[in-house]
Amino acid sequence: MLVTVVICTYNRADILRECLDSFFAGGHTTVSYELIIVDNNSVDHTANTIQEYITRFGKRVRYVFEPNQGASAARNAAIKQAKGDILLFSEDDVYFGDHWLEAMIEVFSGMPGVDSVGGRIIPVFEGDRPEYITDDLLPMFGKLDLGNDIVDLEYPRMPYGGNMGFRASVFREMPAFDTRLGRSGGSLLADEEDAMFYTLSTNGYRMVYCPRAVVYHRIGPDRTDPDYILRRFYWQGRSRVLSDRLIRRHTWRNMLANLKAN
Repeated sequence: MLVTVVICTYNRADILRECLDSFFAGGHTTVSYELIIVDNNSVDHTANTIQEYITRFGKRVRYVFEPNQGASAARNAAIKQAKGDILLFSEDDVYFGDHWLEAMIEVFSGMPGVDSVGGRIIPVFEGDRPEYITDDLLPMFGKLDLGNDIVDLEYPRMPYGGNMGFRASVFREMPAFDTRLGRSGGSLLADEEDAMFYTLSTNGYRMVYCPRAVVYHRIGPDRTDPDYILRRFYWQGRSRVLSDRLIRRHTWRNMLANLKAN
């Protein structure tokens, strides 16, 4: 089983380096994998940074440049280039936990009926965590912790983008990430994963949570600023309206197709 690990990045070369160092520190000697790093039109030294890892680790590391701005466009570019039977997605602002890759693959290997896996995400605040960021706000900072057992997920419970995986067959059968949703440039638009997992859930695909596959999501001081949090809530509201509209459109289209078929 070949595994494709995907990390998308935009103008965060130094953070990307720390992310990649944590990934390779795991060794991953028991898994056959390729690592695709998608440069989403960065203008800093991202390309040079990625080249350093290509020099160190050879053909196992692949550079993909995606000029169209946005997280969805970057992920879709990786999907087109991926050679793996399993595609695992993370982000440039995480640290990988020990045996993350092996933990994800154990679920796919041991549970043939599983189509998508989401791992545990633990926020790590790089400065003091302000008192106004209460535990109920932590999911906004990427936290996903559903306990210590493998459990099935059904929408709206779903994996998060910083730690999720799919069988490659999913993308041959279903649409990829909707480019009308997701981070793009300076906007905080989101919910591209929400639309994806809604589609999977309503079409009978099985999703599970894997507690042993852990990543640590770094939260810089800029993201704990009250102005940023207000912006985040504003964009989350816009994202939800747009994703709900797209989901309803998808649902009605399927209903009409079924009526015509019958």
